[in-house]
Amino acid sequence: MSGTIIKHVPLNLITNIFVFLLNIIVNILMTPFYITHLGVDGLGIVRLALLLPMYISLATIVVSGAIGRFLTLNIQEKRYVAAKEFFNTSLFGIGAIILIISPIMIVFTLNITTFLSIPPKYYMQASSLFLGVFFASQISVLSALFLVPAYANNRLDIQNYIKIITIFIQTALIVALFLWISSNISYIGYSYIAASLIGLFFSMIVWKEFAPFLKIHISFFKLSRLKEVLTMGSWLLINQLGSILFLSIDLLIINYFFGAEATGDYSIV
Repeated sequence: MSGTIIKHVPLNLITNIFVFLLNIIVNILMTPFYITHLGVDGLGIVRLALLLPMYISLATIVVSGAIGRFLTLNIQEKRYVAAKEFFNTSLFGIGAIILIISPIMIVFTLNITTFLSIPPKYYMQASSLFLGVFFASQISVLSALFLVPAYANNRLDIQNYIKIITIFIQTALIVALFLWISSNISYIGYSYIAASLIGLFFSMIVWKEFAPFLKIHISFFKLSRLKEVLTMGSWLLINQLGSILFLSIDLLIINYFFGAEATGDYSIV
């Protein structure tokens, strides 16, 4: 590991800790804010909305996670042709997955009350919330791909700066829209989309700065590279699914059996 890479370790650690603490603080402050403006049942819907896209997005998360390893190795070893192939294969692969699962998510959100316990007053708003959070999560997956060159150069601090920006933007937008317009849970979905688009914009700037050689072109899409990514991704899928089920299945069970208000009460604990 070169001295240039080593010198960024302290800053990476500090920014990692800052992002961790910022997420905790925002969650602590936004919980009473949501209860005040939406009620406990509204909080329960918000918690579910932030949870479900993780299940729907497993395929894209796994592909992006696997590609990080291959792309980082090839960038560090200056195998730029292979790096272009992995980058474009993952980019077009993730795009294809998003196109496939998006109609499924749209149908799901339009029929959200069939699958989840939603108070009548939130029927229409809940669909927009879930759809907004879903698309925001897909945009974030693309952002993560464009940030791999920074990761390959051990510039995790840059990734964290973008995370900090998106957290501040989405939180500020939610608070502003709730206070100045109305307490509509759809605004949470819109805020997440806006913040994720800004994060994608900054991620693409980082991509151009650290890896200008990574050009986007369909000719670099290779099925052989896709096979390597999927082989690696299958193990990540098992691990990711297990983690999500362990950490979040309780909210889904509570919502199914006891309703939105009980979900909100439980999520506060």
